[in-house]
Amino acid sequence: MDYLCSDEYSLTLSAPVEIEGRFAGVAAADVYLRHFEAAILPLQRRLPRPAHLVNARGRVAASSDPAHLAGSLTKGPDFGELLAEATPAEHGGLRLVPCHGIPLALVLAEG
Repeated sequence: MDYLCSDEYSLTLSAPVEIEGRFAGVAAADVYLRHFEAAILPLQRRLPRPAHLVNARGRVAASSDPAHLAGSLTKGPDFGELLAEATPAEHGGLRLVPCHGIPLALVLAEG
């Protein structure tokens, strides 16, 4: 997550590109956080409890939880370690679920 010259948070998303099984390069895009959140929020609202997505530093990327606004920091465990381990965990009444394939974790509020 970065703070662009436009004074808005953005995500840089990238993925390797393969052609016939061989590495051909990297595709990447900068996405405003507000656009990312608008795309994710309908999915989060379907969850049984308030939730937010955080990066390895605990910065909120999208949230259906009014206590955790996009761009804010979430106090909690070492989210970087959680993402490296790639296994769900509990912390202080929160359910933490790493998102496989992307460096974000879903944080579910107490239910």
